Amino acid sequence: MVRADGASADPGGLEEALAEERSAPFIADRPPLIRFLLLETEPGDWIISITFEHLLFDGWSLALLWDELFALYGDLTGFSVPNSPAYRDYLRWLGDRERAVAEQSWSEYFDLASGGIESTIVAPRALETSAAADAAADSYRYLDPELHSRITAACREAGVTIGTYLHVAWGITLARLTGRTDAVFGTSVSGRPPELGGSESIIGLLFNTVPVHVRAPQSASVRRVLTDHQSRSAAVLDAAHVPLTDTQRIAGSSQLFDTLFIIQNMPVAVTELGESFGPDGSQISADEFALDDSTHYPLSIAVYPGDKVRVRCSYRGDVYTPAEVETIIDRLIHTAGAMVADLDGAVGRIGVTVPAELELLRSWNDTSRPVAAVTIAELLVEQAERTPDETAVVAGETQLSYAELLLAAGRCAAILGRHGVRVEDRVALLLPRDERTVVALFGVLLAGAAYVPIDSEHPDERIEYILDAAAPTVVLTTTDLRTRIPADRAHTVIDLDSAAVATELAAPQSDPVNPVPVALDNLAYVIFTSGSTGRPKGVAVGHRGLTNMYFNHVRKIFDPVVRHQRGRRMRIAHTTSFSFDASWEQLFWLLNGHQVHIIDDELRKDPRLLLEHYDLARVDGFDVTPSYGQILTEEGLLDRPRPAGASPDETDPGVVFISLGGEAVPESLWTELRTAPGIESFNLYGPTEYTINALGADLADSPTSNAGTPIDNTRAYVLDTNLALTPPGTPGELYLAGAGLARGYFGRSALTSERFVADPFDHGGRLYRTGDLVSWRPDGQIDYLGRTDDQVKIRGFRVELGEIAETIRAMPGVGAATVVAVNTGHDRKDIQLAAYYSSPQALDDNDIRAHTAQRLPQYMVPASFTHLTTLPLTTNGKINHAALPAPEFDLAGGEILEPTTETERRLRAIVALVIDADMDPAKVSVAADFVDIGIDSLRLTRLASRISAEFDITLTLRPLIENPTVSTLGAVVADLVGAETASRVRVSDVVRPEVIPASFGQQSLWLMDQRSGPSDQYIVPIAVPLVGPVDTSALASAIGDVVARHEALRTLLIADDQVLVRQEVVPDHELPGRLVIDRLDGSSWQLRRSMRRFAIGFWHRFRWQTTSRSGRF
Repeated sequence: MVRADGASADPGGLEEALAEERSAPFIADRPPLIRFLLLETEPGDWIISITFEHLLFDGWSLALLWDELFALYGDLTGFSVPNSPAYRDYLRWLGDRERAVAEQSWSEYFDLASGGIESTIVAPRALETSAAADAAADSYRYLDPELHSRITAACREAGVTIGTYLHVAWGITLARLTGRTDAVFGTSVSGRPPELGGSESIIGLLFNTVPVHVRAPQSASVRRVLTDHQSRSAAVLDAAHVPLTDTQRIAGSSQLFDTLFIIQNMPVAVTELGESFGPDGSQISADEFALDDSTHYPLSIAVYPGDKVRVRCSYRGDVYTPAEVETIIDRLIHTAGAMVADLDGAVGRIGVTVPAELELLRSWNDTSRPVAAVTIAELLVEQAERTPDETAVVAGETQLSYAELLLAAGRCAAILGRHGVRVEDRVALLLPRDERTVVALFGVLLAGAAYVPIDSEHPDERIEYILDAAAPTVVLTTTDLRTRIPADRAHTVIDLDSAAVATELAAPQSDPVNPVPVALDNLAYVIFTSGSTGRPKGVAVGHRGLTNMYFNHVRKIFDPVVRHQRGRRMRIAHTTSFSFDASWEQLFWLLNGHQVHIIDDELRKDPRLLLEHYDLARVDGFDVTPSYGQILTEEGLLDRPRPAGASPDETDPGVVFISLGGEAVPESLWTELRTAPGIESFNLYGPTEYTINALGADLADSPTSNAGTPIDNTRAYVLDTNLALTPPGTPGELYLAGAGLARGYFGRSALTSERFVADPFDHGGRLYRTGDLVSWRPDGQIDYLGRTDDQVKIRGFRVELGEIAETIRAMPGVGAATVVAVNTGHDRKDIQLAAYYSSPQALDDNDIRAHTAQRLPQYMVPASFTHLTTLPLTTNGKINHAALPAPEFDLAGGEILEPTTETERRLRAIVALVIDADMDPAKVSVAADFVDIGIDSLRLTRLASRISAEFDITLTLRPLIENPTVSTLGAVVADLVGAETASRVRVSDVVRPEVIPASFGQQSLWLMDQRSGPSDQYIVPIAVPLVGPVDTSALASAIGDVVARHEALRTLLIADDQVLVRQEVVPDHELPGRLVIDRLDGSSWQLRRSMRRFAIGFWHRFRWQTTSRSGRF
């Protein structure tokens, strides 16, 4: 504070006193719930501080209280202050309202007949924590006068209020921030009904918080949205007294919103009260006013209309940073300005990304780098010329040097050429998982054609479909697998095991191997993925994406890893199916001069055997899905005798490189690998439609799991439903553009047009719609949030639930069908597929399972089948997934057979634990087939591991596969064990209802007080400097008169045995008070001594303490 003559006074004691007064909490059942503190800071200068619990009265009442306080200060008789209605009059009016009518109004407002509304939660993590005492913060902004003038004119033109306009502006902002076309937030209403005469003069808690729902369809005009919102708001005006707990119940949500937006319309501001005269005629005036209040919401915006419109944003500092709050205000003002610019323009054109963010988004997509115009085939030739004698491929006992690999691939290409294979032709590969697949794959590329990989584990029907859809010129296969190819097809089949072909492959070749010239835009492969229509779709990929991906990996992964390993050649394990585009992750290492080990099917599916093989083969790195990576760490990847990540100074450093991909990485695995010494780990994200990877993350760059940043020559756009850029932190669908973009879906032009759309940021370019919901982080990394459709990832495989449903629908007797993914796990994602179908009579689950297993890969066969007479539908005719019953997974496999030995009992308990940590083992039959009760390949590996640990044996996967029940496995385990031998206020009688119920607002605040205990969250301290001589006796008398006149200021909240919260009013004659004048010193110990917690329902006497310093209050 500063003296009038300019001499400064130490503000430390004052600030400390006010801070302590502000932070001293109230207890809802202990009076008083209001404190008056008077401090003299200099001679003639005073500060009066009023601190109250918000459940006593609202902001409107604050101005009334101030006005009345100083009216009484000047006229101790009280005759100059007219009587106002009592608070009980308001409660009586409230009790007369027809609740059913009001609730019906809210039901119509929420459009419950058409499905209702969704909650709008901007900061979901804030719901899980309480705000710290010092977490409240504020940010202020004044609206540009010109914009204010334009908004006022627009409101006049559209026939809406300024409140409607600002509500819609905030609603559109929220909708954009949450990726929706509507939004819900809260606002405060005064609760002073015009039909209750004099209600505007009642001091008490009349306000209510009500939900505001803004509908902003993309195609609707701003004018239409404004008028529609004003009309809908008017329809619930008479129902504004319904408490928030009830409106949320009607809407079907316990938390409809987590932001408030309030138009402040208090009748008079404290600073506008002018001057007041004391009883002796002395004059005082208020020259400053400071209000410090907060709510439990993480973000609250208040707009103060006037000649200068002020915007105040109150927020939790533990949820938002000051910079984030400033950006939120920027977005609101930006939206308000965009609306006024064109009232008849579509809402969809309004974005909330501010100019600074647009520049940031552009910089994150600045990934352009020159790439050599070479193909994968040419890269193989170049590497073979550099290191002809180095081992390129190891498959079991077979090893091929680079020269041998190139020679064999060249001979394969020559054979294909002699069979008429040309550029752009397709060659199907139905081959075992060994060196022959690698030779054939490169042979196809050397011939200038495109390969079509077919997994031999797929059912015959799927293999037949792929062959028909891809129409390959040639099929390369072996004698054992040739029977899987339909005999009536016109494909040319080349059996690599036949004597004639073997002779050709072994024939000497003196001429150098030269790839058939192709352009980077020519076709390189067609890989089939799950399709939503029931048919797999073939993704056609050109050479350009492969080449770009290879050079990105060399620069960002291979070179750094090899440099850290002092330049030595790496041994990389190839564990990915060749029918999956991620198989190139390991083959790229081969093109860079490193040794690739093809891991056979038996090894790659058994984590224990796999790790043992890594030790024996001295494998340095591998690529794996996060789900399988988790199992490998559980099996001891990081703590083996040959420890992963050991120092490169050692002769046998263990695994030093791990690449993750195919699904989101659990935080636990991310942390474990990131902190493992000596291991370099990467997370790679990308759909098949964008050549393997579009994003990449080095785990060392972030403490938390994320999808990474765009790779070289790749642009990642996070867009809303109107294809507008979303700002950092805002969810949207990921669209990809750049060198890796696939041609589309082979032979499916309509589907290609649907998923590959025009690029609004590059004339003539295309974007791929991934269907993935993501958001940008402030540092330019991208977080994966989920899917926007019914596509899911099962063990790294992308699965269209629609394809499974279509397969079930094709079964005779089935009417309709749908499939959902159910997360049955606890500490990590554990997805099970549950199918629902309708038919006149229930079908045998085993028949449906067999039907799907004949047509779909095993990982796409649902774990449960639920029969319904009809599937539930929404009002628009779609299947209502929310109304489906919980799936029941058949864990018995029929009749429940009990264990007959102690080994079987222990095995059954382990099986139940692997399926679900909370499962009752008694539900598992010892005769149930593991596959039938939901134990897929990943669970099978966990089962082997847990059985090994439980019985102290070494159990591989093969015995589990050959003995897939508890009963048959029990004998095997027993043999292995044998072979290898873990109080209330008394109030006086008053003529009033026997029970005065608490108002709805008081009930809400009381409930929060009971949940959290005494706090300062809803304490409202006000400090006002008073200039002039202050008669402290008169002021004390005025305070007493005000308290006596208004029951709200003498109210306690009491809960009975049934937790019915009611009001009890302390008679005014029981409230003697004393006013103490203290001189404030630097330590303010007197103030600290006088501090008392407010309590809502217990009694003690009021204390008013006035403290002065240098004669000023």
